[in-house]
Amino acid sequence: MGSMMFLGWILIAVIVYSVFAHRNRTYVERRNIYDDSALRVLNERYASGEISEEEYQKIRKNIS
Repeated sequence: MGSMMFLGWILIAVIVYSVFAHRNRTYVERRNIYDDSALRVLNERYASGEISEEEYQKIRKNIS
C-alpha cells in the first residue's frame, strides 16, 4: 500500500516537472524569436540608411 502511494507521488512530481520544463522552454523560444526579429529590423534600418552606424552599434548593444 505504501509503495503505491510513493509511486503516485513520483508520478505527480514527474508530471509537474514536465509542465514547468515545457513552459520554460516555450518562453525561451519565444524570447529568441523576439531577439532575432529585433536584430533583423535593426539590420534592415541600417541597410536602408535610416540610421547611422553609431546609432546601429548603440541599439545593437542594447538588444544583445
